[in-house]
This record gives sequence, C-alpha cells and structure tokens, in this order.
Amino acid sequence: MQILLQNRKLQTGLLLTLFALSFCLRCPNALIEGRFVAEEGCTFFHNAATLPPLKALFISFGGYLNITTNAATLIAYWSVPLRYAPYVTTFIGLLFQLCPLFLLLTAKDSWLDTFRVRILATLVLLLIPPSSELSLQSLHIQFQLVLSCAIIVALETQNNYQRWFRLGVLFLSPLSGLLVISLLPVFALRVIVDKTWLRFEQFLTLTFGSFLQYCFFYIHLDARSYEFSFVNLLTILFSRNILVPFIGLHRFSNRITRMLYDIRLHENIPYLACVIPIIILAFAIYLIIQYPKARSAFWFILSGLILLSVCIYGTLGGSINIITAYAGERYIFCSQALFGLALLYFSVQLPFPKQRKIANIFLGWLLIVGVFNFSHPPDNTIKGRNWPQEVKSWQQDHLHALEVWPSGWFMILP
Repeated sequence: MQILLQNRKLQTGLLLTLFALSFCLRCPNALIEGRFVAEEGCTFFHNAATLPPLKALFISFGGYLNITTNAATLIAYWSVPLRYAPYVTTFIGLLFQLCPLFLLLTAKDSWLDTFRVRILATLVLLLIPPSSELSLQSLHIQFQLVLSCAIIVALETQNNYQRWFRLGVLFLSPLSGLLVISLLPVFALRVIVDKTWLRFEQFLTLTFGSFLQYCFFYIHLDARSYEFSFVNLLTILFSRNILVPFIGLHRFSNRITRMLYDIRLHENIPYLACVIPIIILAFAIYLIIQYPKARSAFWFILSGLILLSVCIYGTLGGSINIITAYAGERYIFCSQALFGLALLYFSVQLPFPKQRKIANIFLGWLLIVGVFNFSHPPDNTIKGRNWPQEVKSWQQDHLHALEVWPSGWFMILP
C-alpha cells in the first residue's frame, strides 16, 4: 500500500485499468458476442469494406470528416477476419475513452497531486456522465476527444512528452468532428491570460485542424436544427445536468423531464427549471471571482456551457428532445463531465475547510447517484445480435443483411 501511495505511475496504471474494466463489466455482451453500433457498422465499416482505403479514410459522413472512426473501421476490416472485426473497434474506442482520464492522471497541476483527488477524478469521469451510448465503440470517439481538449485548456501546460500528446489530441479532435471547433474562443482566451508560447501552440494546433475540417470536409446538413433557445439551454441544464445527476435515472426523473419537455413543446417557459441553473451558475462565478485559488474551475464551466450550447444548436431532431432523461446522451456527455470536474476542483481549492466539506458532500452525492445510473444503462446498449452468428449466416448467404446493435440496424456487405 505504501508503494502505491508513493508511486504515481503505478497509481495511474491501476486507475486506468480499473476504469477500463468497469466499462467492460458494464456491457460484457459487447465483448462476448461482438458489437458494431448503428452507423459504426452500417456506414463506416461498410465504407471500409467497399471503398478504396484512402477514400474510406477521408470520406465525410453527417456533414463532416470523422477520421478516427474511419480509421478504426479500416483497421478492423483489414487487420482481422470479419468475425473479429467488432473487437478491434471496441478496443480502439476504449483506448480513446481512457484519454480524458489519462490527461488528468498525468497532469502536474498541484490540485491533482494526492491519490485521493486522483481517485475522485477517476470516479467523476466514470460515474457522472452516464456514457453507455459512447462506451466500447468507435462511433463517438469524437466526444472523448472533445472532452480531452476541454481538459487540456483547463490544465497547466507541460514541456515534456505530454506537450506532444496534447498537441496530437488537439489536431486529431477537429478532424473527427465539428463540436471541438467551438472551443477555439476558450483557447484564445487562455492564450491572452497565460501569455505563453506553449498555450499559443495549443491554440494554433486546434485552429489548423479546425481549418482543414471546415474548409475541406464540412457540408451543411438541413437535417440539423440550427436553432438556439436560451430557455431550452436552461431547461436542459436543469433536467440533464442537475436533476438527473442528483436524483438518478428512474421513473420519477423520467416523468419530470417528460413534463418539462411537454412544457417546451407548447412553447411555454418552466420558470423554476430556468431559475435554478442561473442561481447555481451565479454562485459558481461568485466563488471564482472571490477566491483566486478556485479560478481554474472557470475553464471547466465555460467549456461545458459552450459545448452544451453548440450541441443544442446543431442537434438532430431539435433541441427540446435532449430535455428528456434518456435522450441524446452524447450531447450532454461533455457538459456533465466538465461540471463534475469543476465541483471536484472546488472541493480541493476552496480556501476554507467548511466550503471544501460542503463541496465534497455534493460531490459524494453525485458519485453515489452515479453508481445507480452506471448500473442501469439502456437495454439497447447492453444487448443485441450475436455477431459471429450473423457472420456465419452471411457466409452461407451473401444476400443476408448483418444486423448490428441496436436492433433494427443492418449492414450490407458484398
């Protein structure tokens, strides 16, 4: 035990391993039976199997280049027999899922020095975002990269191997999706505040990747809502970032969020649901202004608000759908994780013991509820068709459409 407390590399390896095992144990069928998820199989793996590799790597889908999913499915198709292909994308997805936690555990920031805080940071990323929709698959790697970029801007810069690892994440993230481009103003503001070359090169790297995505791959899609409502933002903040994290996913929370959805559907304003997030944000801003040691929480909160706002603006099907408890997990993943990290930061950096104790109480409450949420993922994320059986049917009849997860999604292979 003493060796573990003194050896930071051993701590990092242990926490990363436990983090990965937790997600594997949450959905063992994905590992036992093999799993492609929706477009991961129907579109990306299909492209890998039917297009020339270079075209499959740089083809746009959904209006943008998703190079990480393109590459993951290409590797899966060309490296192993079809029967084992989903295990490759699952493993690649898990590696990227570890990226945000790896950045925190290897950071040199003083608030992350103790083993206790590093354990709590692991639990925050494990439990507070109910990320079953993003787990153990390559389709939504971009959201793990976006969260990683938001963590990078909040951490102090490092001039070692971490410098190059972070620059790689910042370059790859905008080539995997559009969402991270919205963080450019946050990185620009951090450059103004820090006035260092290391921070400026982070901004330049993210800018260059964003330029390539926007100028060469972006396509405007009419299917997206492209509408923003401040009332919807506040309602989603209340329903998905306050209500569900603090009381859990169950019939009661689902009933309340459905009620809020109905109110917004009729263009009415749920005043209480809008006022509560404003009060909480105002109090957080007060703490940041009042106590200099707590000011780095600003970067977590600002990034979370921007990412949630952009998700609301560009969501498929309209922003009010995100109000309900089980909808669009990927759209609220980053904001939930970042607000949880902000609370952890307050619990460490607030100057008075009573303040830190109160923050720890709220954090503990969130983690306990997170355990409940973690153990109750949606059914379509934990069970589906057996992939080896699907491959066997396809080998007997190449006209057979291979069914992927969730039920009702099919992949056509030549």
